[in-house]
Amino acid sequence: MAFSMGTRLIAFLFKVYLSRSVGAEALGLFSMGLAMFNLLTMIPSSGLPLTVSRRVAEYDALGRRKSQFGIVSSGLILSFVINLVTVGIFVLFRKGLLGLFADTRAESIVWILLPATVTTCLYNVLRAYFMGKRSYVLYSVTELVEEVLNVIAVVLLLTGWIVVTDGAKSLAIAFTVCDALVFVLIVVLYFVNKGRLSKPVQPIQILKSSTPITLMRLFTSLAATFTAILLPNRLVAFGMSPEGATALFGSAVGMGFPLLFAPLAVTSSLSVVLLPEVAQLSATGQFERIASKTDKATWFILLITLYCFVILATLGREIGVIVFANEDAGRFVAFSAGMVIPMCLSQLTNTTLNSLGKEGRCFAHSMVALAVMILGLYFLPKWLGVYSLGVAQTALFLISFVLNALSLIKLKAFRFTHARQLTVIVLGTVAIASATLGMRYWLREQNVWTITVMCGLLATLLFALLLVVTKAVDVKVIRSFVSKKKKPKQA
Repeated sequence: MAFSMGTRLIAFLFKVYLSRSVGAEALGLFSMGLAMFNLLTMIPSSGLPLTVSRRVAEYDALGRRKSQFGIVSSGLILSFVINLVTVGIFVLFRKGLLGLFADTRAESIVWILLPATVTTCLYNVLRAYFMGKRSYVLYSVTELVEEVLNVIAVVLLLTGWIVVTDGAKSLAIAFTVCDALVFVLIVVLYFVNKGRLSKPVQPIQILKSSTPITLMRLFTSLAATFTAILLPNRLVAFGMSPEGATALFGSAVGMGFPLLFAPLAVTSSLSVVLLPEVAQLSATGQFERIASKTDKATWFILLITLYCFVILATLGREIGVIVFANEDAGRFVAFSAGMVIPMCLSQLTNTTLNSLGKEGRCFAHSMVALAVMILGLYFLPKWLGVYSLGVAQTALFLISFVLNALSLIKLKAFRFTHARQLTVIVLGTVAIASATLGMRYWLREQNVWTITVMCGLLATLLFALLLVVTKAVDVKVIRSFVSKKKKPKQA
């Protein structure tokens, strides 16, 4: 969790630096090239690494060390071959694909990034081995180092240490060089930690298991693109100007979503930990322990997201103004704050189902949820305008979570033992939100900083008190972190 938050913080500050150093035009060109890069690496880098992690964890539980290396070898070969195929298709149809860019200068950025598709696909498989072996520090360190190296490379290029005439090309070169360095680092770490290559094991089974995950991510990505086309058109169809629809959509997706997805910086670390843990327990038939882990993880996520809901629902407008100087984004965040709860729970159950080898079932649940989301985006704008996006996304995550949870219950891999306690906390959360809104109204004549700080402190203190009163957290454990007894000195 600490590494995840640190990495995201560096990335956020780096984006601020880039926006001021290279300007919006260069950043836009690089973003166009990066979108094509992400498309090319999506298929070999989506399902394969997760499947490799699960299989490595399973064989680790069974003590089959040699088979672990065979799984890694199969993953590397499959990833490399699939990458060659996707890049080959791109080269064959490059005129049509590159013709999609509004600015032809983005083509050169794609060619600079192309070598990085190989290193990215390969090191994702090796990094998956660390996850499967539960080497969480190594896994997280490589992500952090990747971000730091990217910052260093870009700074060297932009400050004149290495002369490149174009800002967008500087970013692309830095990205490609950084990717190669990260690949070398991960290869070294793999062999230093007694990893090796051996005869490939079960390549067909790995490909079969990874395909539903890859398709799920592919359809999710396509749905995001479809949303960017459908929603503005529906807003225009119901009387909004094209410029107004584009502006509202941009404020919701480009500014509102980053704030709504912020809780994932805390809760997504559970996915890294749970995947190998659940896979190992599943391999040895310990479903009772799996249910215990999902129970604890669900409880943790609920406490975190309920607090985030209070803050975003009551202070979303002020946060939007402070962070993005955009009140529309803030209003969207406040309206859609409830989305954070099913979003994080959906991610947890997706990971658990995939860890149990039920990738096909997880994919089917995602397709049902996506279909409901698209229907919502088509019909709801007439009454809700851009806020229909928040409702549709909430429905997507909620349906996915419910269907996943029902499947996990049937597998005896999911339970929740805090129902009564949760009821009290939810009622308390509603009361805290009401009190915060009351203070917000009382301070309405103050500036946004005063309102945000004062109301945020009130909500935080009341929520902490609620957790203590309901015994949702162990005060003794907190005290042990704050002040530890000193050991007596030995004579």
